[in-house]
Parts: sequence; structure tokens; C-alpha cells
Amino acid sequence: METNNYRHLLPLCLREEPRKLAEEACRAYEGGAYRSAIVAIWTAYCRDFVAKLSELSLAGDKEAKAQIERVDKFTAKIHAGDNNGLRESLTFENEIVSLSQTKFEFVDAYEAETLSRLKADRNKSAHLALSPSEEIFRPGDDLVRHYIVEVMRISLTQGVVQGKAASEIFIQQISSNFFPRNTDDAVEVLRGIGVDQAKVSLVRAVSDELVFGAFDSSSPHYHKIYARDGVVALVAARPGDLQERVCSQLKNLTLRMKDGEVEWILPYIKRVSGCVENLDQAEKTKLETLVKSSNSKRLYGIVNVALSIDFLEDAAVERLRGFDSAAVRRVFAFGTNPRIIDRAVELFTGSKTWAEANENYENVIEPIIDQLGKDRAREILRSEYDVENDLVGSHALEKFKKEIIAQEILSEEDVQSISTEDKDQEE
Repeated sequence: METNNYRHLLPLCLREEPRKLAEEACRAYEGGAYRSAIVAIWTAYCRDFVAKLSELSLAGDKEAKAQIERVDKFTAKIHAGDNNGLRESLTFENEIVSLSQTKFEFVDAYEAETLSRLKADRNKSAHLALSPSEEIFRPGDDLVRHYIVEVMRISLTQGVVQGKAASEIFIQQISSNFFPRNTDDAVEVLRGIGVDQAKVSLVRAVSDELVFGAFDSSSPHYHKIYARDGVVALVAARPGDLQERVCSQLKNLTLRMKDGEVEWILPYIKRVSGCVENLDQAEKTKLETLVKSSNSKRLYGIVNVALSIDFLEDAAVERLRGFDSAAVRRVFAFGTNPRIIDRAVELFTGSKTWAEANENYENVIEPIIDQLGKDRAREILRSEYDVENDLVGSHALEKFKKEIIAQEILSEEDVQSISTEDKDQEE
């Protein structure tokens, strides 16, 4: 009999007592004692359920604590010889599948159905004494193996990073002030609380809550940056389970939203892996219109994000060209981009007065001087004697020369050579 297709799950079982019961079920199955195997694997599931409740209770879960107190009470009665304890124990056992699905969300509807069938077959396997011989339950090989595999897969190998309590743990961590903004660091935090082991249903539930909550004014996640960071990290951690789903949600939200809300979705579309590539023309058109026409106080962030998205770059550059140096500096606050640096250089080299040159230098050149590079530094120096501007002799230009020499962008000889060359050409 082939046993490798389920015995490999035994070492993955997390709790000793349920694992030993699962081993007992395996031995019974391999020996042909199918009814005994069903009873053993059902018992393993029940013990694992109670163990999870104990862990949640210790972590402060009120519902789990109430159920553990219930178990303790009927256990004490049983030890004292009180038959009420047995009746209460049976009532609890009959509720285990429902509690697992609805109260704690350890299992989904399909898994709960499998467990309910297992429980029914466990009853038929355990209570044979007075059954007519023709009605004695005789489970088949495939059915018993299915039960053993499913109990280990959906319960014994799973930690308490499942269900409603686990969902709350993820939300609490993501909404914490200490949750990293950097995606790689955020993924590591999520892995520390079990995102890799969490069921698909759990990670999808957490992601759905954050995606829709971020755009629902009645949600505590409404317009919260942590919601975006959390969604991006969840998709990065579980792309196969979340990427297509989240991208589809964002596409639908983009089309449904009013113009004032669309600006909030743009950073999601940029940062969620694969989302930009999956946009249809309708969503692209709406986002392009946003970039071209928005007058929101968040305009500078919108333009900054749009500059890094291919189909929005032209619209963003068009808006950027209409910004003065003070506005461009506000765009810098959201991160630099080659097109923003180009606009900064354009503003500085186009200064018409010394006062304007000083203002432009302070706003858009000084903050990013270390990112200019040799070519842009030379471009600025060569504009010194341009008849259309007034940089010659300005404090800003002299300060610029000193800084690029100090930061070793260009040597002092290069700076003098370019300035002399341009002056000679002007004369």
C-alpha cells in the first residue's frame, strides 16, 4: 500500500498530542482498520482545535478564553464522576466544526463540510454494537486516506495564524506606527507573524479589508498610508494568491471612483507588482485625465508618481513644466526623478535675475546637487553667459561652482575651463 502521499505530512504537524493521534490513524489505516483510523483522526482534529484555543487564550483572545474555560469545567466534572460533564463534552464536540468555521475562522466552508462528513463517519464507526450486520459502516480505502490527509493539511499542520484572531493580528501589525514603509522590510515583519503559513482565505481577507477600507470613508483604514504599505507587502509576500486579485480590485475601483478619490489609488497602482501592466485603456484614460487636470493639494505627489509610470509620464512632464521652483521643490519631497531634475536645471539656467537665480538655486538645485552628475553640472556652467538669462556674477552660480568642486562632481580645473571657454565664445 502506498503511504508516502500522506505520511510526509506527519513531521509537519505542529502539536505533539494531535501528531501522535494522526500517527495512530496512519497505522490503523495501513493495517486495514479503517473505522479505527477514522476515530483516531477525528480525535486528533478535536485535540488540535482545543490546543489552538489554548494558544489564542494565552494571547488574550476573549472568545478562545471563554471556550477553554468551558472545556476546563466539563473536564473537571468528568474527573469528579459527574455525568453532566460527559453531556457537556458531547455538546462541545458537536459544535467544534461550527466554532472552527464561524467563530475562529480556522477553516473555510469547503473544509468545514469535509470535517462534518468526518464527524458523521466517526459516529458511524464508533457506535456499532447494536447495528444490524447489514448496516455496519464499512468505509473504503480512498475515503479514509482522504480524511487523514485533509485533517493534517487543514488543521494539524497549521498554526494559529488563521481565522479571525489571526486577521486581527495582521491588521494590528500593519496599522502599527512601527510597520516599515520599505516593502522588503515589511515583508519580513509579515513573515515573522506567519504570512507564509497563513491560508489563502486569511491573506485574502486581510488584503480585501485594507484595499476596500482604504477607499471607504466609514472604515478605520480610510486614506491611511499603512493600508497601502500593507497591501503592497502582502502582495509581495504572497503574489500567487494576491497579485491578480488586488490588481483586479484596483482596476474596478479606479473606474468607479469620483475624480477626487482617484488620486489616492495611483500610488497603489504604481507599487502593487503587475498592476500597471494590467490596466485597460479605460483606466489609463481616467488616470491620465487626473494628472492633467488635478488641482488637489496632493498634486505634487500625483505628478511625482505619474513620472514613473510610462503611460502617464508625458502628462506629468507637461504639468511639471508649469511649476515654478517652489512647486518643483514640493515634488522633490516625494522623491527625485530624472525628469524632475531636468526641470530643476531648466529653471535655474533660465533665471532672468540674480534674485530669481538665488531663489531657484535654493529651491531646486541645492537639494539635489549630489544627484546632478557631470553632464548636468556642465550644462549649468555652460549657461553662465547665455544672453537669455542673468547668471553671471550671481551668488547662486558661484555657490554652485564651489559645491560641485567640494562634492567632486567636477574638478576645479574643469569648472574654470568650462567657464573660460564659454566666456571666450560669448566674446
